[in-house]
Amino acid sequence: MNVKVVMILMIIVIGFVGSMFIPTTMEVDKEQTEKYEEPYTVQEAYTVKEPYTEKEPYTEKIPYTVTYQEPVYKTVNHNDPVYETLNTIKFEDYGFWSNTYYTVESIYDFDVLYTGDDSYGNEEHMVTIYYYKNLETYKSVIYDITDFHIIDEYQEIISYNTWSEKVIDKYVTKEKIEYKEETKYKDVIKQKEETKYRDVVKNKTLERKIIVTETIDCFMYEKIFG
Repeated sequence: MNVKVVMILMIIVIGFVGSMFIPTTMEVDKEQTEKYEEPYTVQEAYTVKEPYTEKEPYTEKIPYTVTYQEPVYKTVNHNDPVYETLNTIKFEDYGFWSNTYYTVESIYDFDVLYTGDDSYGNEEHMVTIYYYKNLETYKSVIYDITDFHIIDEYQEIISYNTWSEKVIDKYVTKEKIEYKEETKYKDVIKQKEETKYRDVVKNKTLERKIIVTETIDCFMYEKIFG
């Protein structure tokens, strides 16, 4: 082979190989994940307060006049008699020539004590009597009593029970104010809650695959042979 031809071929080869290492750029497609927002509509509840009027009962006290009778009292004093059963007793003292008699009234009790016989054979007694006189009590002793008899029995006042009490003397007409309850009604403004709905647009985040073309630095042989 001709040397000149060989030289030319070597120059071509060397030039080709050298060109393979020449810096250059190339575009490369890459797959990436991309996030994006997508709008959507939802029904959202909300509360609305609406006024309305309602009849509300209330109680009112109504005064009125009442006529009544009020008692007037007075004090009444009492002096009630107290009664007791009393006796009139006849006492006898027997003697040889004559007899002696004693009559005592208003006796409420008595005690008899045998004291022996007299010289004539008569039994003798000592008698203690308890009696009233002018509403006072007294005690007396009678000696040498041979016999006695109750000749009368009766009810007699021995004291008075004094007491007092309040009684109604009369009535006086008076007036006073009383109250009665009456139900009335008044208008009251109130509020009621009502639920309504409205459309609200929101966003949701989604992902998708995309192809991105990038420009990169490389050598010629990378650009050619990929």
